[in-house]
Amino acid sequence: MTKYDEMIKQRRDLLKAHDYNAFPPEDWWEPDQRKGVAPPPLEKPYDENTQLIDLVEPNEFNVGRISLIDAIANRESRRVFTDEPLTLKELSFLLWATQGVRVVDENKVWTKRVVPSGGGRQPFETYLLVDRVNGIKRGIYRYLPIEHKLILVSENLPNAEELM
Repeated sequence: MTKYDEMIKQRRDLLKAHDYNAFPPEDWWEPDQRKGVAPPPLEKPYDENTQLIDLVEPNEFNVGRISLIDAIANRESRRVFTDEPLTLKELSFLLWATQGVRVVDENKVWTKRVVPSGGGRQPFETYLLVDRVNGIKRGIYRYLPIEHKLILVSENLPNAEELM
């Protein structure tokens, strides 16, 4: 066996993790939930006096219905870009499809969303750089998935071309 072959074997063994004695005991780490540590808020807090921008509710989406098999079989990339703005309904659907909340736990510890997350605790916030959406002025916005609304963060929109 060459030196190179030995290096490959060592790295494969490491990836296989076959030596269970090399791992710490099961109780070496205890999750915060088991320790009774309070969970973080489901959403980053915001000023209650902030004006919220209503989005189109999910029950008003009419994006069509096709089977998953048909969607996968007919999927194709499109590279035709236009200056046509998104509609508020299209933006609402995109936000809901990526972060939409279906259920909020009564204790406000977890949510069930349209996207998976371990323990129902999606640890992220969604910010948008809005340039061309009908009915919404240019700016940086934050999506509030529990409320399904937007907050204007800043009207000072950087030159989008420079950011890309």
